[in-house]
Amino acid sequence: MTAKLVTVCNQKGGCGKTNVAMTLGGSLAARGFSTLIVDGDPQGTATRWFSAATDDRPFPAAVINLADTRQHIARAIKPHIDNYDVIIVDCPPSLESPVTLSTLVVADLALVPVIPAPGDIWATSRLVGLVEQATGLNAGLQVRVVPNMVQGTALALAAMQALKEIPLPAARSFLTLRTAYRQAQAEGSTVLTLRDLRARDEATALVDEVSKLLGLPKKPAKPSLRRVSN
Repeated sequence: MTAKLVTVCNQKGGCGKTNVAMTLGGSLAARGFSTLIVDGDPQGTATRWFSAATDDRPFPAAVINLADTRQHIARAIKPHIDNYDVIIVDCPPSLESPVTLSTLVVADLALVPVIPAPGDIWATSRLVGLVEQATGLNAGLQVRVVPNMVQGTALALAAMQALKEIPLPAARSFLTLRTAYRQAQAEGSTVLTLRDLRARDEATALVDEVSKLLGLPKKPAKPSLRRVSN
């Protein structure tokens, strides 16, 4: 099948784009979808995450670094379209980067990770114009704001309500601020392999929602891929 393309983008650094991309990509692969994660960020965090895995416990999705292709990234992705079910692009934290718009105009879905804090919400509003420009060129583009690093504080909960101020539809699923995500990055794995059941449930909910938005067939997670680390 021709791959569904997901762009993970926001101009705000530190919002957890790579965590969303790798959590989603690894979880889709664990569910049996052939998945490619494209590292479009010169910082190369997704590439380093992938490289942290050991040979006997590889990261479940493939990762390639195409950050150097810049405005030609869509052309560089094209040869892989027929080889995967899903391709996820981890974009750099900059609206000025040509990577973001280049992938938005060919994507099926854009995920915008946002930390529920006033500064992050205000910064994300700058992305709205770029998304509107992209949807003008790509009428089929779906967009979802994904609350990330959510904390159980009164301020964070109030900020979750403030996310409604962003004129983009919000995802039902979200990721909380949990050590498990940092552990997964350090191990080159996903939270599905860890003992934190809450993190595993969050990853599962994100995959369920994205799969439905992309029209992917229903597939249960493969138990054999759910090794559990201490």
